[in-house]
Amino acid sequence: MGGLVGQPPGDAKPDSRRSGGAARLVAAGLSNRQIADELLLSLQTVRTYLRRMSAKLGINDRTHLAVLAHQPACCTTTADPGS
Repeated sequence: MGGLVGQPPGDAKPDSRRSGGAARLVAAGLSNRQIADELLLSLQTVRTYLRRMSAKLGINDRTHLAVLAHQPACCTTTADPGS
């Protein structure tokens, strides 16, 4: 969750592979229930991921999240080069 201090909300990047996967599935048009089934998560977990991700990104709707999920820098994770 670090790295967000001092950044504008639009510069925040999701930091979880599962939540990033959920965002990509939102972009693909899946419902929360379908996302939960696809990722083997509870419906409540998916709702929580999407709510937290939207808050980090400073957005209010699913459509905006879907648009951001199509951007190359969104919803990806990178390994720590020191590991």
